[in-house]
Amino acid sequence: RWWRFALTPDVQMNSVRVGAPPEMVDRGVGSSCALWRGEAVNLKQLGGGEALEADKGEGDEGRDVLLAGISWVPPKKGNLPVMDLSVLFFDEDWEFVDACDWQKLEVFGCKHSGDWCGKIDRATHTGPVRETVELDVGKLKMGPSGSRGVKGVRYVVVATFSYSGQDMSDVPNAYAYLADPSKRGGGPGGTRILTANRITGQGTVNVGFFLDLQGGDDGGVNVVVVDHTLRVNSRQASSAGGSVGKDCKRMVEARGKGVQLTGIAALAAACTADRVMVLKGKGE
Repeated sequence: RWWRFALTPDVQMNSVRVGAPPEMVDRGVGSSCALWRGEAVNLKQLGGGEALEADKGEGDEGRDVLLAGISWVPPKKGNLPVMDLSVLFFDEDWEFVDACDWQKLEVFGCKHSGDWCGKIDRATHTGPVRETVELDVGKLKMGPSGSRGVKGVRYVVVATFSYSGQDMSDVPNAYAYLADPSKRGGGPGGTRILTANRITGQGTVNVGFFLDLQGGDDGGVNVVVVDHTLRVNSRQASSAGGSVGKDCKRMVEARGKGVQLTGIAALAAACTADRVMVLKGKGE
């Protein structure tokens, strides 16, 4: 009896998927790019490596740009929800540094689209129902002061706030996403979505996912899905930094204590097989 498995990058990096899979988002997002709650992958595994080469030209280091966004469908009747996209910045100790939102449209080279809720037609409940933030990863890695060191940014958290106070589950078809703006796709505004999560739950703050700017072994960017709505009454980033940081920190600590798939596979193989062969490579 033989067990044979390959130590491929996805097996090495991803924890065992547990619990219910995410509710699928039918907006140009396939099952392969809807990450599970608590899952972390390198940006390149999502097909976003090209995004960090966008706009590169001769003699130009280029812009390392990603696009975070939220989208939702206005209800046909009743009160219109006011949803706000915010990007919160934390240092390596999960201390809150700053935020980019409708009140502060440009921070560390990141640019917010502005509050689009005001563009919805109040009579017909139609109009733009999304907000975005361009994330300049290169500038974020350099930190607020323009150089590594003092209060440098390590974690970039994408969160959604229900400014009007509705629970997230009361907002129809709302979801947060990460996109590659250099590629065309079937997402909002014709964007190519890398991953997305449905925004649901009881509370006014949904933490969708965060970027760990130093998460990869090669210094690359890791994407970690949180997909959790906090039972707090905060309506904007300035009052929620502490709660959001603690929630994400718990996610990181839980992942560090988790059992890796390679460990389970090796244990199962050792218990049931006479010999075990482990191949490290590209899956061949």
